[in-house]
Amino acid sequence: MSNTVESLSNEQIQDLLRCKKLRHYDLEKVVEAKRAIEIRRDFLLKSPTNTNCAIDHVSDEFYETAKGTCCENIVGFMPLPLGVAGPILVNGELYNIPIATTEGALVASLSRGCRAVRESGGVKCVSTYFGMTRAPLLKFSSVRAARAAVQWLENTENFPKLTDVFDCTSRYAKLQSLVPKQGTWCF
Repeated sequence: MSNTVESLSNEQIQDLLRCKKLRHYDLEKVVEAKRAIEIRRDFLLKSPTNTNCAIDHVSDEFYETAKGTCCENIVGFMPLPLGVAGPILVNGELYNIPIATTEGALVASLSRGCRAVRESGGVKCVSTYFGMTRAPLLKFSSVRAARAAVQWLENTENFPKLTDVFDCTSRYAKLQSLVPKQGTWCF
C-alpha cells in the first residue's frame, strides 16, 4: 500500500484519512515523515472539529527527536523553556530536578520547597512497586458506598467481567491484576 499511497496527492491521502481507510498513526509508514506532518496539519485545519487550533507557528525542525518515541500523530515540535529546581535531599543525596514549563515562578517556587525539605532533614523514602499503573478513579457519596464497590471488585468471580471490559478499551493495555484502594474515592 505504501507505494500506492505515496503517489497520491495530499488531498487524496486526506480523503483516505477521512473515510478511515488510513489511520493518522500509519502515515509515517506510507509517506516521508515531513510530508506526514504536512498532511496531518492540513487535515486538522480543515476539520469541522477544529476550533481555532492554530498550529502554523509550530516547528517540525526537531521531528526526528520525537518520532516513534513519545508522541503519536505528530503535527510538529514545540520547545519549552527548561529550568532546574532544587537541589532536594532524598535519602541523603542531593538531586536537581529539571522542569519544562511556561508557568512563571514555578521553578522558583519548587526550589523554595526543595530548600525547605532540605533544611528540615530531607525526604526518606522507599519504593515498594516498580511499574506503571492506569486506574479509573471513582467518587462515591460515602465510604460505605465505596466499600461496597471494593467488595464487588475483590470478588474473584467478577475479575473475568472486568478483564473483558478493560481489555476492549485498548489494543495494548491488558488487565493483569486488581488492587482497589478506597476512601470516599475508589481507584
